[in-house]
Amino acid sequence: LNDRYSTQLLAYNQQYPGEPLDIPDLGGIKAADYNGTQDKWKSYLGTTVLVNGKIHCSLEFVGQLVRANEFSQWDHELLKVMAQWIGDEVELKIAHDAQRRHESEFARVSRMSSIGEMAASLAHELNQPLTGAINYCNGCLRMLQEGSTDTEKLSEGMRNAVEGATMAADIIRRIRGFVQKGDAQHTALDLNSAVLNVVALIKHEIQRLDVEIELKLQAHLPPVMGNMIQLEQVVLNFIRNGLDAMHEITPDKRALCITTSYAQSENIMLSITDTGSGISTAVMPDIFNAFYTTRADGMGIGLSISRSIIEAHQGTIRARSLTTGGSEFVFELPAGNLYERP
Repeated sequence: LNDRYSTQLLAYNQQYPGEPLDIPDLGGIKAADYNGTQDKWKSYLGTTVLVNGKIHCSLEFVGQLVRANEFSQWDHELLKVMAQWIGDEVELKIAHDAQRRHESEFARVSRMSSIGEMAASLAHELNQPLTGAINYCNGCLRMLQEGSTDTEKLSEGMRNAVEGATMAADIIRRIRGFVQKGDAQHTALDLNSAVLNVVALIKHEIQRLDVEIELKLQAHLPPVMGNMIQLEQVVLNFIRNGLDAMHEITPDKRALCITTSYAQSENIMLSITDTGSGISTAVMPDIFNAFYTTRADGMGIGLSISRSIIEAHQGTIRARSLTTGGSEFVFELPAGNLYERP
């Protein structure tokens, strides 16, 4: 289709907004207008597609035969309905993409907030291997200055220094991986790995609060289709929620249990239980709502974002108080072979 038809369509719509342009016989068009009609098209019907009130594209049909009759009003109305449907679908796609971008940025703000709240613990965790590496390097330097030729001790000291520096680099790598933007691509992943990554990230916070942690990770879990960073964020939110719930109880009663399992419903389940004060019936209906928090210094976005992430992964999320005390947070995701990306 030559651009000349679209050009005339745009000019026509300036005079008659939203109305289709029909040309039953292109041979009747003056040669001066289009340099003749040497192409094979003999008839034309087209209209513009509006997206958010602006022309986005055109919907045009051409035929190889001259129409014996004029295009009918029904032809025009059908074309307008098709153009409106296309425009509506494009608007929905634009709105959906914008929403996903906003949710992604919002989730990243939440991750940054979590890292900020753990800054003191992370600094201490970094300080230990770095201090060790510095001490070993200083020890090796003193040995060299004293003229020592004990290569075995020097090598051991340098190996220990390298080990400490590597540990610090691993901590930084985990932090960077957790807060980076990345994309929302879903791949096959191991949920147990997500749990272990988060536990490694927050282990010093757990130790500082003197919380006993138990991991019950089912071996050989089927993979889930998802985004590793997003699922790690949910796990971290669950863990930190449990740690916060145990602030008011004595250290000897603080315990956190993380369980993964392959449920009979063919969903992969993750459960995190704590021994805190539980969730009151008054709070329960709002616990996953945005900006709802019982913490004086809380933002109230962690569990809301967790729900959005799990639902975007075609999963379910829930919470309950335990009769034995404490609370349980659970999410379930379809196994990778049952997952269908929307």
